[in-house]
Amino acid sequence: MNSKIYKIVFKDIEIGYIQENVNGDLFFKYYGSFKSTGIRPIPHFPKLNKTYKTPAILKFLINRIPPKVFKKNKFSNPVDLIPFSKKIGHSPVDILT
Repeated sequence: MNSKIYKIVFKDIEIGYIQENVNGDLFFKYYGSFKSTGIRPIPHFPKLNKTYKTPAILKFLINRIPPKVFKKNKFSNPVDLIPFSKKIGHSPVDILT
């Protein structure tokens, strides 16, 4: 199994990415090009030079998913949340696969 990468974008600006490694762990990092834009970081990931791991990413994904989705679906691993948190109405940030 290869690792998967999910891009995080704001309008047409690539902010960073979530990477799923072969063990199923998730990591988030900002793109170097984003760091020089002057745009504020995502509140869940406030430090531009930090690599964030699964627990912080779970909070980010869960906050993007409406509660009714949790009632209808069972999630067995963190990456299962990504399809439900890709593009939501109240957030200017999208997740692309």
